[in-house]
Amino acid sequence: MTNSIPTLAESAVQVRFRGGRYGETAKDDGATATVLNDSGATPEAGEFRKRLFARDSMKRIRQTINGARAMHYHITVPWLWKGPAILPSVSFDRYCDFMDNGKLDLADAKSEFKCEWPSVLRDAESQLNGLFNVEDYPSPDVIIGKCYMDYRISGIPATDDIRANVTDAQRQRIEADSRNDERDMMAQTTAHIAGRVSKLVSHMADALRSATVAKNGNAKGFHSSLVSNVADLVEIMDSLNLAGDKRITDLAKAMKRDLLRHDADALKESDNFRTDVADKATAIAKSVGVLFA
Repeated sequence: MTNSIPTLAESAVQVRFRGGRYGETAKDDGATATVLNDSGATPEAGEFRKRLFARDSMKRIRQTINGARAMHYHITVPWLWKGPAILPSVSFDRYCDFMDNGKLDLADAKSEFKCEWPSVLRDAESQLNGLFNVEDYPSPDVIIGKCYMDYRISGIPATDDIRANVTDAQRQRIEADSRNDERDMMAQTTAHIAGRVSKLVSHMADALRSATVAKNGNAKGFHSSLVSNVADLVEIMDSLNLAGDKRITDLAKAMKRDLLRHDADALKESDNFRTDVADKATAIAKSVGVLFA
């Protein structure tokens, strides 16, 4: 790092996310016994688990929590050790707004689920038929009580902010370890971004090359997200680049220039566009391997 690069404490905060929901499957002892008996298998061979709810019954709850978790991983980088993630300060408002709105959506989805509980049970009975057992289901309050999401944000201590009552030698040891942690954290942040780039552009190249042409002449086998996912990563690479690494800056410019020249519809319509972008995506993936070896 150079003096022009802000310290981690100056450019980011720590954030912890947690989320969970009620399990949507349960073991059915009767069905398990039937399957094992019919197949002649031993009890250790496996078990039969049934889906307790029709797929759409908890869809909104599931999507809200999963969406929040995906956003958390999208705009943060992992901490050096297990625990909180690193949230760049410039993404603070975006993160909090998304999570706060998600918590409101989840509360509304839970209320909706409780109001629709009688129809949820009817749909489950229709789906499971002979496997339905009302004793498998606790009250709706218990179910929605296990569906949650939350986050906590805290500052990152400065490497020289040692407030414990320690000796000068102990303080020097703590400060040295803190500086080493920050150096390693910056290096890990850069490696994390490079890894995301490599995985994403390699997938893009593979998807474009494996696309087949439909009767209408357009390619199929990939979705518009193939392009939008690259655009989303390019958008946040600068904020995630806490070390100010020029290699990351140059990668983002190359991805924007070479991979985002055409939208998904244009790629589906043109063999030449697909080939050109696939080749450039492969070249970028190879460059990541060289730059960050």
